Amino acid sequence: MYLVYCLTCRNNEPVSVDPINTLHRNISFLETADGGCSGPEIRLIILVKSAGMNFKKRAAVRSTWGNPRRFSDVSIKTIFLLGRVGNPRELTGALDGKLRPMAYTITAESSKYKDMVLGDFRDTYYNNTLKTLLGLRWLVEICPNFRFAYFVDDDMYVSVKNLLKFVRNPAEYPQYWEKLKVAESKRREEEEQEERKRKRKKGSQILNALKSKSGENKALLDSSVTTGKKHQLSRNDPADFDIDLAGDVKLFAEFDIAC
Repeated sequence: MYLVYCLTCRNNEPVSVDPINTLHRNISFLETADGGCSGPEIRLIILVKSAGMNFKKRAAVRSTWGNPRRFSDVSIKTIFLLGRVGNPRELTGALDGKLRPMAYTITAESSKYKDMVLGDFRDTYYNNTLKTLLGLRWLVEICPNFRFAYFVDDDMYVSVKNLLKFVRNPAEYPQYWEKLKVAESKRREEEEQEERKRKRKKGSQILNALKSKSGENKALLDSSVTTGKKHQLSRNDPADFDIDLAGDVKLFAEFDIAC
């Protein structure tokens, strides 16, 4: 698993170093996972390297950690990278239990979910490198409006929450997160102290009103059930923020963020 951040890549600018592998630099796209790339910047694109027969694994990713709607406050897109099936006549019943040619079933799956990028090369273990090249080319040519790209296999479980913590401030992770938790804990304690003071003050006012039993204090008694305004915490506490990396930064990170 590895993470990519490259402003040059995102802007489709020429690079100063020639590619090492020129043999497959112009791989043709068979499917391009249409849709979702023309709007606002995508915070994180997850590129999952998969194989034709792994229907159940892709379904598991879509329904769990790879679901783009899992975090409503963060723009995430998940796609699957595949090549051509080795034997297009191989039968499978992955979608509805009926045996159909695998090539037909993959086409139907791609049409249904629109999250599959297929390259014009044979899908074998030894062509795994071509899937990476396919994903990088797709990022540059088809969906360049992203901030971070994350490559992973379809047999992995990823804690996207931890991954988002990392990309907030990659240069100082995880130290910055520990500092934020301390600061957040202190802020909460101060708010709780203010709330206790407010309740004590309100309690004193109500007690005085009960003692006087005057009509002018009736409004105070009626309003005694109101509470003070509390701080609304973000979903991903501590409070959400983002470190903007310098324009010339190229970040390539390899790590395990499994749980």
